[in-house]
Amino acid sequence: MRRTGRVIVVFFLVFFCMAGLWLFQSFRESRVVKTKKEYRNVYITDVKQQKVEGIWRGQKKTWQLRSAVSKEKISGVADLIEEQGKVVKVRKKPDMIQGKILRIMDKKLQIENYGFVSLDAEFCVYHLKSDGTVTPGEASELSVGESGAKYVAASGKICAALLYEQKEKTANIRVILQNDKNHSYDFSSVTLSGTTGYTVTAGKKKTHFNASEKQKLTAQNVREHIVVIPDSGGKIRVESVNKQYGHPEYRGIFEIDLVDKALHIINELPLEEYLYSVVPSEMPTEYQKEALKAQAVCARSYAIKQMAGKRLAALGAHVDDSVAFQVYNNLREDAASIAAVNETKGQVVFSGNQVAETYFYSVSAGVSSGTKEVWFAKKDRSYLMPCVLLGDSRKTLDLQKESDFSKFLKDELKSYDANSPWYRWRTTVSEKQLQQFISEKIKNRYEKNPTQIQTKQKDGTFFSTGQTELGEIKKVEILERGKSGVAVMAQITGSKNTLRIYTEYNIRNLFGGEKLIYLRKDKKEVSGLSCLPSGYFMIEKKGDSYIFTGGGYGHGVGMRPNGANQMAAQGKKCEEILKFYFLGSILQYQKSV
Repeated sequence: MRRTGRVIVVFFLVFFCMAGLWLFQSFRESRVVKTKKEYRNVYITDVKQQKVEGIWRGQKKTWQLRSAVSKEKISGVADLIEEQGKVVKVRKKPDMIQGKILRIMDKKLQIENYGFVSLDAEFCVYHLKSDGTVTPGEASELSVGESGAKYVAASGKICAALLYEQKEKTANIRVILQNDKNHSYDFSSVTLSGTTGYTVTAGKKKTHFNASEKQKLTAQNVREHIVVIPDSGGKIRVESVNKQYGHPEYRGIFEIDLVDKALHIINELPLEEYLYSVVPSEMPTEYQKEALKAQAVCARSYAIKQMAGKRLAALGAHVDDSVAFQVYNNLREDAASIAAVNETKGQVVFSGNQVAETYFYSVSAGVSSGTKEVWFAKKDRSYLMPCVLLGDSRKTLDLQKESDFSKFLKDELKSYDANSPWYRWRTTVSEKQLQQFISEKIKNRYEKNPTQIQTKQKDGTFFSTGQTELGEIKKVEILERGKSGVAVMAQITGSKNTLRIYTEYNIRNLFGGEKLIYLRKDKKEVSGLSCLPSGYFMIEKKGDSYIFTGGGYGHGVGMRPNGANQMAAQGKKCEEILKFYFLGSILQYQKSV
């Protein structure tokens, strides 16, 4: 019995000792877990004895190492595991990929020769200077077309982007072509040729074609990223696209990808060469040389602003070739446009320390507008002169009242655009035509700008509901104008619904159509416009028709080619013209984007 008792006592002693050891170990481990921390995607800049220095989440930081380690073993991007205040493990990330960024999408990049690669949750950007200095960057600095960066990868994800210092890089712009047949970027097929021989690369396969050979690509046979490069001094001709001068020819290279069962076409080329074909597409090259130079500077400034943005990054481009940005290669480059670009090379309009928003349009109605009343921006740019008579007097105007605006259109106050055919225009649209225009377009306008198409509710308020069916149109009117007289809100009363339409472009788009015939100031009749020439117009009901009387061609913000030409004809220089349209601005030379 005594023996049994001793055994029981020993058992319990052993049990409690084991339990104590287990509890102690659990307590110890819990403390370790509590003091354990992981620093992901650190850029290690230096190692001194048992200290490591680096950049983490945009800040410089120093960590204590548990044991000494050489700098060579842990330099670059790594994860640091810290326990009880000291780094006990370094996970170096040596895998590196390099290639041009083709598209920037939410949480992933498309990199040439690698396809789409996801970004790590702790993705970082670092700048590496030639003197060895490393500074933190921002993901927003990445741009489509970037080819000089390297990317640190681990576990199939990009952990960090390394941006290397370059003395002067050539700024390339990426332009996605619009399909004029369906007003989208989708092509079912594209046929190419060249002014010289050209090479088509599909994946790892390269094929050279002579200038006379055409290459047709279809959405059914394209499965890899396609790159088309002309021989030295050549251009690529896109046989399946028609511009004002025929099948357009392009400098630079082409990239073609299959996107959602359709082909997207991107033209990448140096910024200055891109401008060769923007200037003639936006301003007649018969205009005065100083006006052409002003147009070149405006177009360059506008392009640089777009290249810094991300508006089309998901599509792999900075701009498209339509009026949504600035028209590109609708008319062929010539000696005058090339000279205007070359003589202003690198010149950009600055306001303060930023590139100015150098908007431009065709013809004014005699008065300027600001971004606030045209595009509903939060505030006007101080250098864009809203509501000023565009003539020598620069008289400030307020044309919000219908009577004042009507008088302004009839009086034709002297302005730099007064001699333009589009300075004043007139068109008549039948009720049936107007009904057709609005019915065909209203759904599309709502889908693109739902907050700008609002429907009247039973309590008299207006909300964006998607109920855009009007029924029979009873009344059309402009309810609100900006100080420049531009229409900013129209109301359409129908038998089923009453709609309020906001912004001059939505209004112009809904009220216009290609069948309308416009009588211009020069007494010529013009048709084929998809929308009204401008938002500066009045509506008069006469019988079963509406008469639209207006002035100008375009949105009304910034510089106008015709006005610039008149100023140049008076002896004004490029810089004087730009300072007239963009108050307080200065010209600076910008080497790169």
